[in-house]
Amino acid sequence: MNGRRFALMVGAGFDAHVVASVDARAKKWLGQLAYVMAGLTTTLRFGRPTYRVTLDGDVWEVASVVVAKGHRYGGGFVVAPEASLWRPDFQVVLFRRGGPLASLRYGVALMLGDLHRRSDVDIVPATDVRIEGPAGDPVQGDGDRLTALPANIRLLRDAAVVVMPKA
Repeated sequence: MNGRRFALMVGAGFDAHVVASVDARAKKWLGQLAYVMAGLTTTLRFGRPTYRVTLDGDVWEVASVVVAKGHRYGGGFVVAPEASLWRPDFQVVLFRRGGPLASLRYGVALMLGDLHRRSDVDIVPATDVRIEGPAGDPVQGDGDRLTALPANIRLLRDAAVVVMPKA
């Protein structure tokens, strides 16, 4: 993504603003709680920007987006049930609604394991993703701020060697 690599997921929109607002010292001392606190304050001040997401040539206008290679988000929460390091694609989670109430609803659905069942959330497979939005908006990867919009994300084949014990 824009010359940077990530392991499990990339986000633009609400979650990227949360990650960008987490204080490094708070993250060190509070761990996941630092993200929860940042999420609550971001909910109150995050506007309603729109992001243009191009997935293998198809264009979507959304309020937030998460590009997932792994199905777990923020520890134990499932954001994209079909996402896997072993799949030949990303699972792109598209959030159609913006604003504080929508952000809270998405957060509750994520905690309850129902995010993928919401009618205002689409999960689309793709191998080539472009995210456009407000210039300079943050993009997070694996819980850290990686770059700013626009972001070009593509799947790299054989980017890492994974060693696993036999099952």
